[in-house]
Amino acid sequence: MERDIRLPIKVVVPREDDIRRPESNGGSDKKVFGEVTAEVREALDYQLGSIDAYFRASFSRFPQLPAVAKVTLKPKALAKSHRPTAVFDGNTCPVFGVGRLGELYVRVTPDGLRSLRQRIRTVRSIAGKANLSTIQQMVPYGADDALSLDLARQLESRPGELPTKLKLRLFRHGQGDVDAMVERALQSVLAESGAASAEPVWYGPTLRVYRLRIARPDVVRQLSGFVGTQSLAMFPTYVLRRTASHPIGSLEAADYPSPEPGRDYPTVGIIDTGIDPGSAVLAPWIVQRHQYVPSALIDHDHGSFVGGLVVHSRRLNRDPRFPDWPTSSLFVHRRQLSLCVSRPGVPPTVQLVFKGT
Repeated sequence: MERDIRLPIKVVVPREDDIRRPESNGGSDKKVFGEVTAEVREALDYQLGSIDAYFRASFSRFPQLPAVAKVTLKPKALAKSHRPTAVFDGNTCPVFGVGRLGELYVRVTPDGLRSLRQRIRTVRSIAGKANLSTIQQMVPYGADDALSLDLARQLESRPGELPTKLKLRLFRHGQGDVDAMVERALQSVLAESGAASAEPVWYGPTLRVYRLRIARPDVVRQLSGFVGTQSLAMFPTYVLRRTASHPIGSLEAADYPSPEPGRDYPTVGIIDTGIDPGSAVLAPWIVQRHQYVPSALIDHDHGSFVGGLVVHSRRLNRDPRFPDWPTSSLFVHRRQLSLCVSRPGVPPTVQLVFKGT
């Protein structure tokens, strides 16, 4: 193959001995991170008893509403394969989230706690004992966990100066009926306080965040102690110190000339939000489009911006540090692709490999 027509891709051909069956010892037991003695079981049972006592008032008021406990794993048992899912499952207190490194969130109910305590006392299987050996500590997720440090400090130093708005984030258990129950319970707590109102704020389909207006400091503690509260904090504030933009003039059509007839240009595949089909200056550069996004959800702003940089980055920025050669063809795609872009002097090619199709 002649050098000037080679594609800028390195092909690694597998050797025959690269493909082989992995060695196997017939399966191995779960790793154990310490002997599971009667004392270990008793200590874990005591911790669960403390969790039950901590949430007793909440369980009495909302019998079906789950609380949350934190399970801290031993430093050497942080790998996902070591998670104690044989102990914390749907019949006891299932794992539904993670916190800090080595910290699991488990859903806690009175029945689940009873089943979990029974399992800890009686499990004798290798997997069960290996799971128990990973646990360093189990504690309730309480008000001190939910209340942000900044808000706690402000309440302590200036108890009479409440922020005008607070940000409350609820736990999401991943079950529609449970999550709906948490939201209903929050409304009940708010109504009972008589000194707070909540407005939902859209942060995404998997989050439930509320903007709170609170009239009394004691309500902050009440809401941070609600078993559905994951965090209660002040909203971040941003202040514009100075502008950093420097207008350099209006963009004219002459800044974006069309491709020169007969000239070969490299081709670039743009995987983005798409380029505005109504853009007169970019349309001549586009050779092909693929669209997998519903028309109602399309926003061409970012894709058009990227397309403009690809075509005439130096003209757009008026800066000699940008390349002085344009790309004649844009292949517009709205899906995850792996991409190869030709170099100057190499015939125009685009290598696109679809992923997840």
